[in-house]
Amino acid sequence: MSTPANPDRFITARSTLLVDRFMTGFIKVGGLSIIIAVMAIMLFIFWQVLPLFGSATVRPLTTQTLPAGLTPLAVGLDEWGIRTAVLGSDGRIVVLPAGTSPAVEARLAPGPVTTGAFDPLRSRFIAGTADGTVVVADVTFKSPVAELNQERVVLAEIATPWTLPLGQPGDRVQAADFFFHDGEGLVAAIIAPAAGGPARLIAGLCASAGGLMAAAAAPSIDRTIDLTEALPGAPVHLLVNSYGEGLLVSTSTGDLAWCLPDAAKGLVVRQVFRPFGDRAEHTIGAIGYVFGDVSVVCTAPDGEQRIFSLFMQGEDRQRRWGQTKTLDALSGAPTVHAGSVRNKAYLQAVGDTLSLRYATTAAVRWTSTVDAPIVSAVINAKYERIAAATSGVRILLFDLDDPHPETSLPGLFGKVW
Repeated sequence: MSTPANPDRFITARSTLLVDRFMTGFIKVGGLSIIIAVMAIMLFIFWQVLPLFGSATVRPLTTQTLPAGLTPLAVGLDEWGIRTAVLGSDGRIVVLPAGTSPAVEARLAPGPVTTGAFDPLRSRFIAGTADGTVVVADVTFKSPVAELNQERVVLAEIATPWTLPLGQPGDRVQAADFFFHDGEGLVAAIIAPAAGGPARLIAGLCASAGGLMAAAAAPSIDRTIDLTEALPGAPVHLLVNSYGEGLLVSTSTGDLAWCLPDAAKGLVVRQVFRPFGDRAEHTIGAIGYVFGDVSVVCTAPDGEQRIFSLFMQGEDRQRRWGQTKTLDALSGAPTVHAGSVRNKAYLQAVGDTLSLRYATTAAVRWTSTVDAPIVSAVINAKYERIAAATSGVRILLFDLDDPHPETSLPGLFGKVW
């Protein structure tokens, strides 16, 4: 005989129902948790990436008053952004006091200085005088190792100046630049002759007295070269690159002349181009290098700005200058150009307006107006401080926070040029 069917065989056990109910809730909670976790990760990544696309934050730090009678021509800053050095039109270099460190002063030239600049890469002042001479002096900054939470002390020392005569007594140096390293260098100046007439471009090939074994000795000019006749117009601005093997000169005709070493002639013009040749008015208002000295910022008198870089062109695959970037226009040609030595950022001033820009992304990182025209500015080596000298005989110090200046959507996904 067959066994009668159990009437409860289709009834689900209570334990099974409890487990099923628990698992249903567990799966819902687990699924929601995974979704929330993924969203939280995405939100965290977005939160971390967002600062990459932010602008620079610059805030005023302090104001320094210059000593009586010191009219600034150029301002320098140590790598920590603590000690400020100033070249005055009277030929003095003054390192301003900071904390317990006293002021340091030395005379760069015996008489008035007609033009001046600061090279932040080598912490060097370069000046021109009214007697056709270029004078150079290094400012050395040292900081003893500071204990934790101890205020940093920066000591300054001004080296003995190097004197490099390029003109005759009475000739006025209108612009000058200089490079010297490992016993070799190049100095160049635009000189207004005492007898009158157009300005001349004079370059000097430098070497240390005693040759390579005395590479640290003071440089002297081995050979003087007058490049005036090789230019398409009168010289206006000049730049010596940080390798000492290239001279870039703007002319009154709106041309840029690229001069390179030549075994026979010393220096020759290798390329001439017009940065604003497509405009009705192609005059160049200002030029300035970007870190690396293979890109130059060219600004027209009305503020239009373009960047030209060295890259291989033509069938001969030679490095020549070509346009790579166009930036937002300034209100006019900058009278101040200060390049960073950490990245491709540069600071420019038009009157009382400062503009921090980045060459790679063609972006304006920060713009601000101060209460007096800017006569000189510098960015410290760590890209953390800005010092600006004003016509009001003051130094304005700014704190700079710009950790990702190279990041932008066009920079990440656009063409390089």
